[in-house]
Amino acid sequence: MDYLLTTRLPDHAIFGAKVLVAFAVGYFAAMLALVIQLVSAVFLGGSGWHWLFLASPIGRVVAFGITADLSLYVAVIGTFVALRIGEQRAAYMVTILAVGILSVPFLIGWFHFSLTMQWMTRAAIMFGVFAIALGFLGLKLFRRDMLVLYLQE
Repeated sequence: MDYLLTTRLPDHAIFGAKVLVAFAVGYFAAMLALVIQLVSAVFLGGSGWHWLFLASPIGRVVAFGITADLSLYVAVIGTFVALRIGEQRAAYMVTILAVGILSVPFLIGWFHFSLTMQWMTRAAIMFGVFAIALGFLGLKLFRRDMLVLYLQE
């Protein structure tokens, strides 16, 4: 990070690169976990490959679309928080709180959960737009001078 701050890269490039790397790592880890679960089910179940949920369109939306949205959301929030909060434990707590905030619209009745293809697709699109908008907000709000002051303390 110190090296990035000494370069002439613009602030949004530093933030954007960190978000993209965090997103790629998170999405790859999620897909790896999916493959491990499927392979484990084969060996433990013994009744063949359990690809049933990926055969349906709703399963693919959940497995690939919502996972990508959640990975991007956590990457943006995690990067922004990690670059702003000095203590690692506080950064973890704020990130967990930000993920918990995602359940608020369901708890107060703004959105009603439904396992239909239409609802899941709409939820994936809305969540994706929200995560991308949050990413652009992070690009706009991240300033190197605030971070440099933190690193000098």
